[in-house]
Amino acid sequence: MVTDEHRRAARTDVSLIARVRPLRSTNDLARRSRSLGIAVTDVSLLGLSFLTDQPFDIDDLLEVDLSWRGVELSVHVVVRHVLVLSSLRTVGIQFVITQSTKHAIATLKEWLSTIADAKPVVD
Repeated sequence: MVTDEHRRAARTDVSLIARVRPLRSTNDLARRSRSLGIAVTDVSLLGLSFLTDQPFDIDDLLEVDLSWRGVELSVHVVVRHVLVLSSLRTVGIQFVITQSTKHAIATLKEWLSTIADAKPVVD
């Protein structure tokens, strides 16, 4: 369970299809770069973690496409931690809440509610 002054969230293990694209500047938000497949390990309304063999640095800005049950959404995120485990890296990202991502976060909230009803929540 994550709690601070303004937000409270619980994480749960999921199996989402996801892709991630590095963004080098705000100009990159308007054009697509090559997507990398990632393995999402957990997700909350604050952000998510994923496994990859690609390098990422703290404070990198990324665009993440998530897909579940035929619905796709795209969110902008910032890398908050990177843990190197031999050939794989665990990357923790935080959602950047903007007008353009609020709808995606609302959809993600519905997904998490459905997942939480089907699985026990992991604290």
